Amino acid sequence: FGAYNGNIILKAKDLGYRSGRAYEIGTNGGGTLPYDVKIQSLQQGVSAAQVQGWVADAQANNRWVVLVGHRIAASGDDVYYVTESQFSDMVQAVANSGVQVITYDQGLDVFAL
Repeated sequence: FGAYNGNIILKAKDLGYRSGRAYEIGTNGGGTLPYDVKIQSLQQGVSAAQVQGWVADAQANNRWVVLVGHRIAASGDDVYYVTESQFSDMVQAVANSGVQVITYDQGLDVFAL
């Protein structure tokens, strides 16, 4: 799940993809490699307060946090889902932060090499 190596990165570049990412947790600063973008996962066990912390840290350190969610569901057979209520609380935490929300492409424009 999310595994990659240099060959996969080269293949993505050769196929014309502007960027790619695996499942690496973190945030992205200026000079981020476009094929090594880090994420924070919205999943079971993650609270709105944690999302608020990720956003505050990124904002304070001029970094880009990419929030990734796999599905919104009442339940699931793994941890890669959040309930509608959890998602609403997470989105509200981002909105309350006042941070400018940008698209993935905009993030690449600002933070990637």
